[in-house]
Amino acid sequence: LKVAQGDIVVLSDGDVVVANDALAPLVAPFEDPRVGAVSGHPLSTSPRDRMLGYWSHLLTEGIHQIRRARDEAGRFLVCSGYLFAFRRVLVGRVPEDALAEDAVISHHIAGQGYRIGYAPRARVFVKYPATYRDWLRQKVRSAGGHAQDYVRKSSLRTRSAWLEMVNGTRLALRFPRDLREFLWTLLLFAARLHLWLLVFINVRLFRRPLK
Repeated sequence: LKVAQGDIVVLSDGDVVVANDALAPLVAPFEDPRVGAVSGHPLSTSPRDRMLGYWSHLLTEGIHQIRRARDEAGRFLVCSGYLFAFRRVLVGRVPEDALAEDAVISHHIAGQGYRIGYAPRARVFVKYPATYRDWLRQKVRSAGGHAQDYVRKSSLRTRSAWLEMVNGTRLALRFPRDLREFLWTLLLFAARLHLWLLVFINVRLFRRPLK
């Protein structure tokens, strides 16, 4: 951020593939001066015929629907760390101990009165963890970012165990195509409870850095 020269900063992860045509739709919403940041659209490349791959498709599709609905209604949404952009002038720094810089930046920009937009055509392809241990390590850190005070104390907060249960249960139960996927969905509910318990212990209780 200290050396960035352009008006718009685009952030992505090092282990994803950004579509060749993603940047144009990602920056287009900035023509509206009220837009301060724009989220891209993550798509899972993991196989749906395996449990963790199925979980990744359920979660990415579910979050896509939520972001699109919030964008159309003009409501706050959190950018995806896999691909997002923001006006450089609105973000001076990100706390070094922040576990979810996408959430911190989104809340910081919205707190200044700017809209967060969504660009469904700005695609970024993601291969998700293939083992439960790796899945937990990734998700505890990212979800833990929403339990830190930077985000938890925001009036715009959109993620917690309770909010996930209220807003995501019906959507998740509509996603399975067959009995096997329905059983995997039930196991995902249990995994998310495990995840949020670990977030509470590691982030809220012991305040571990999770480097």
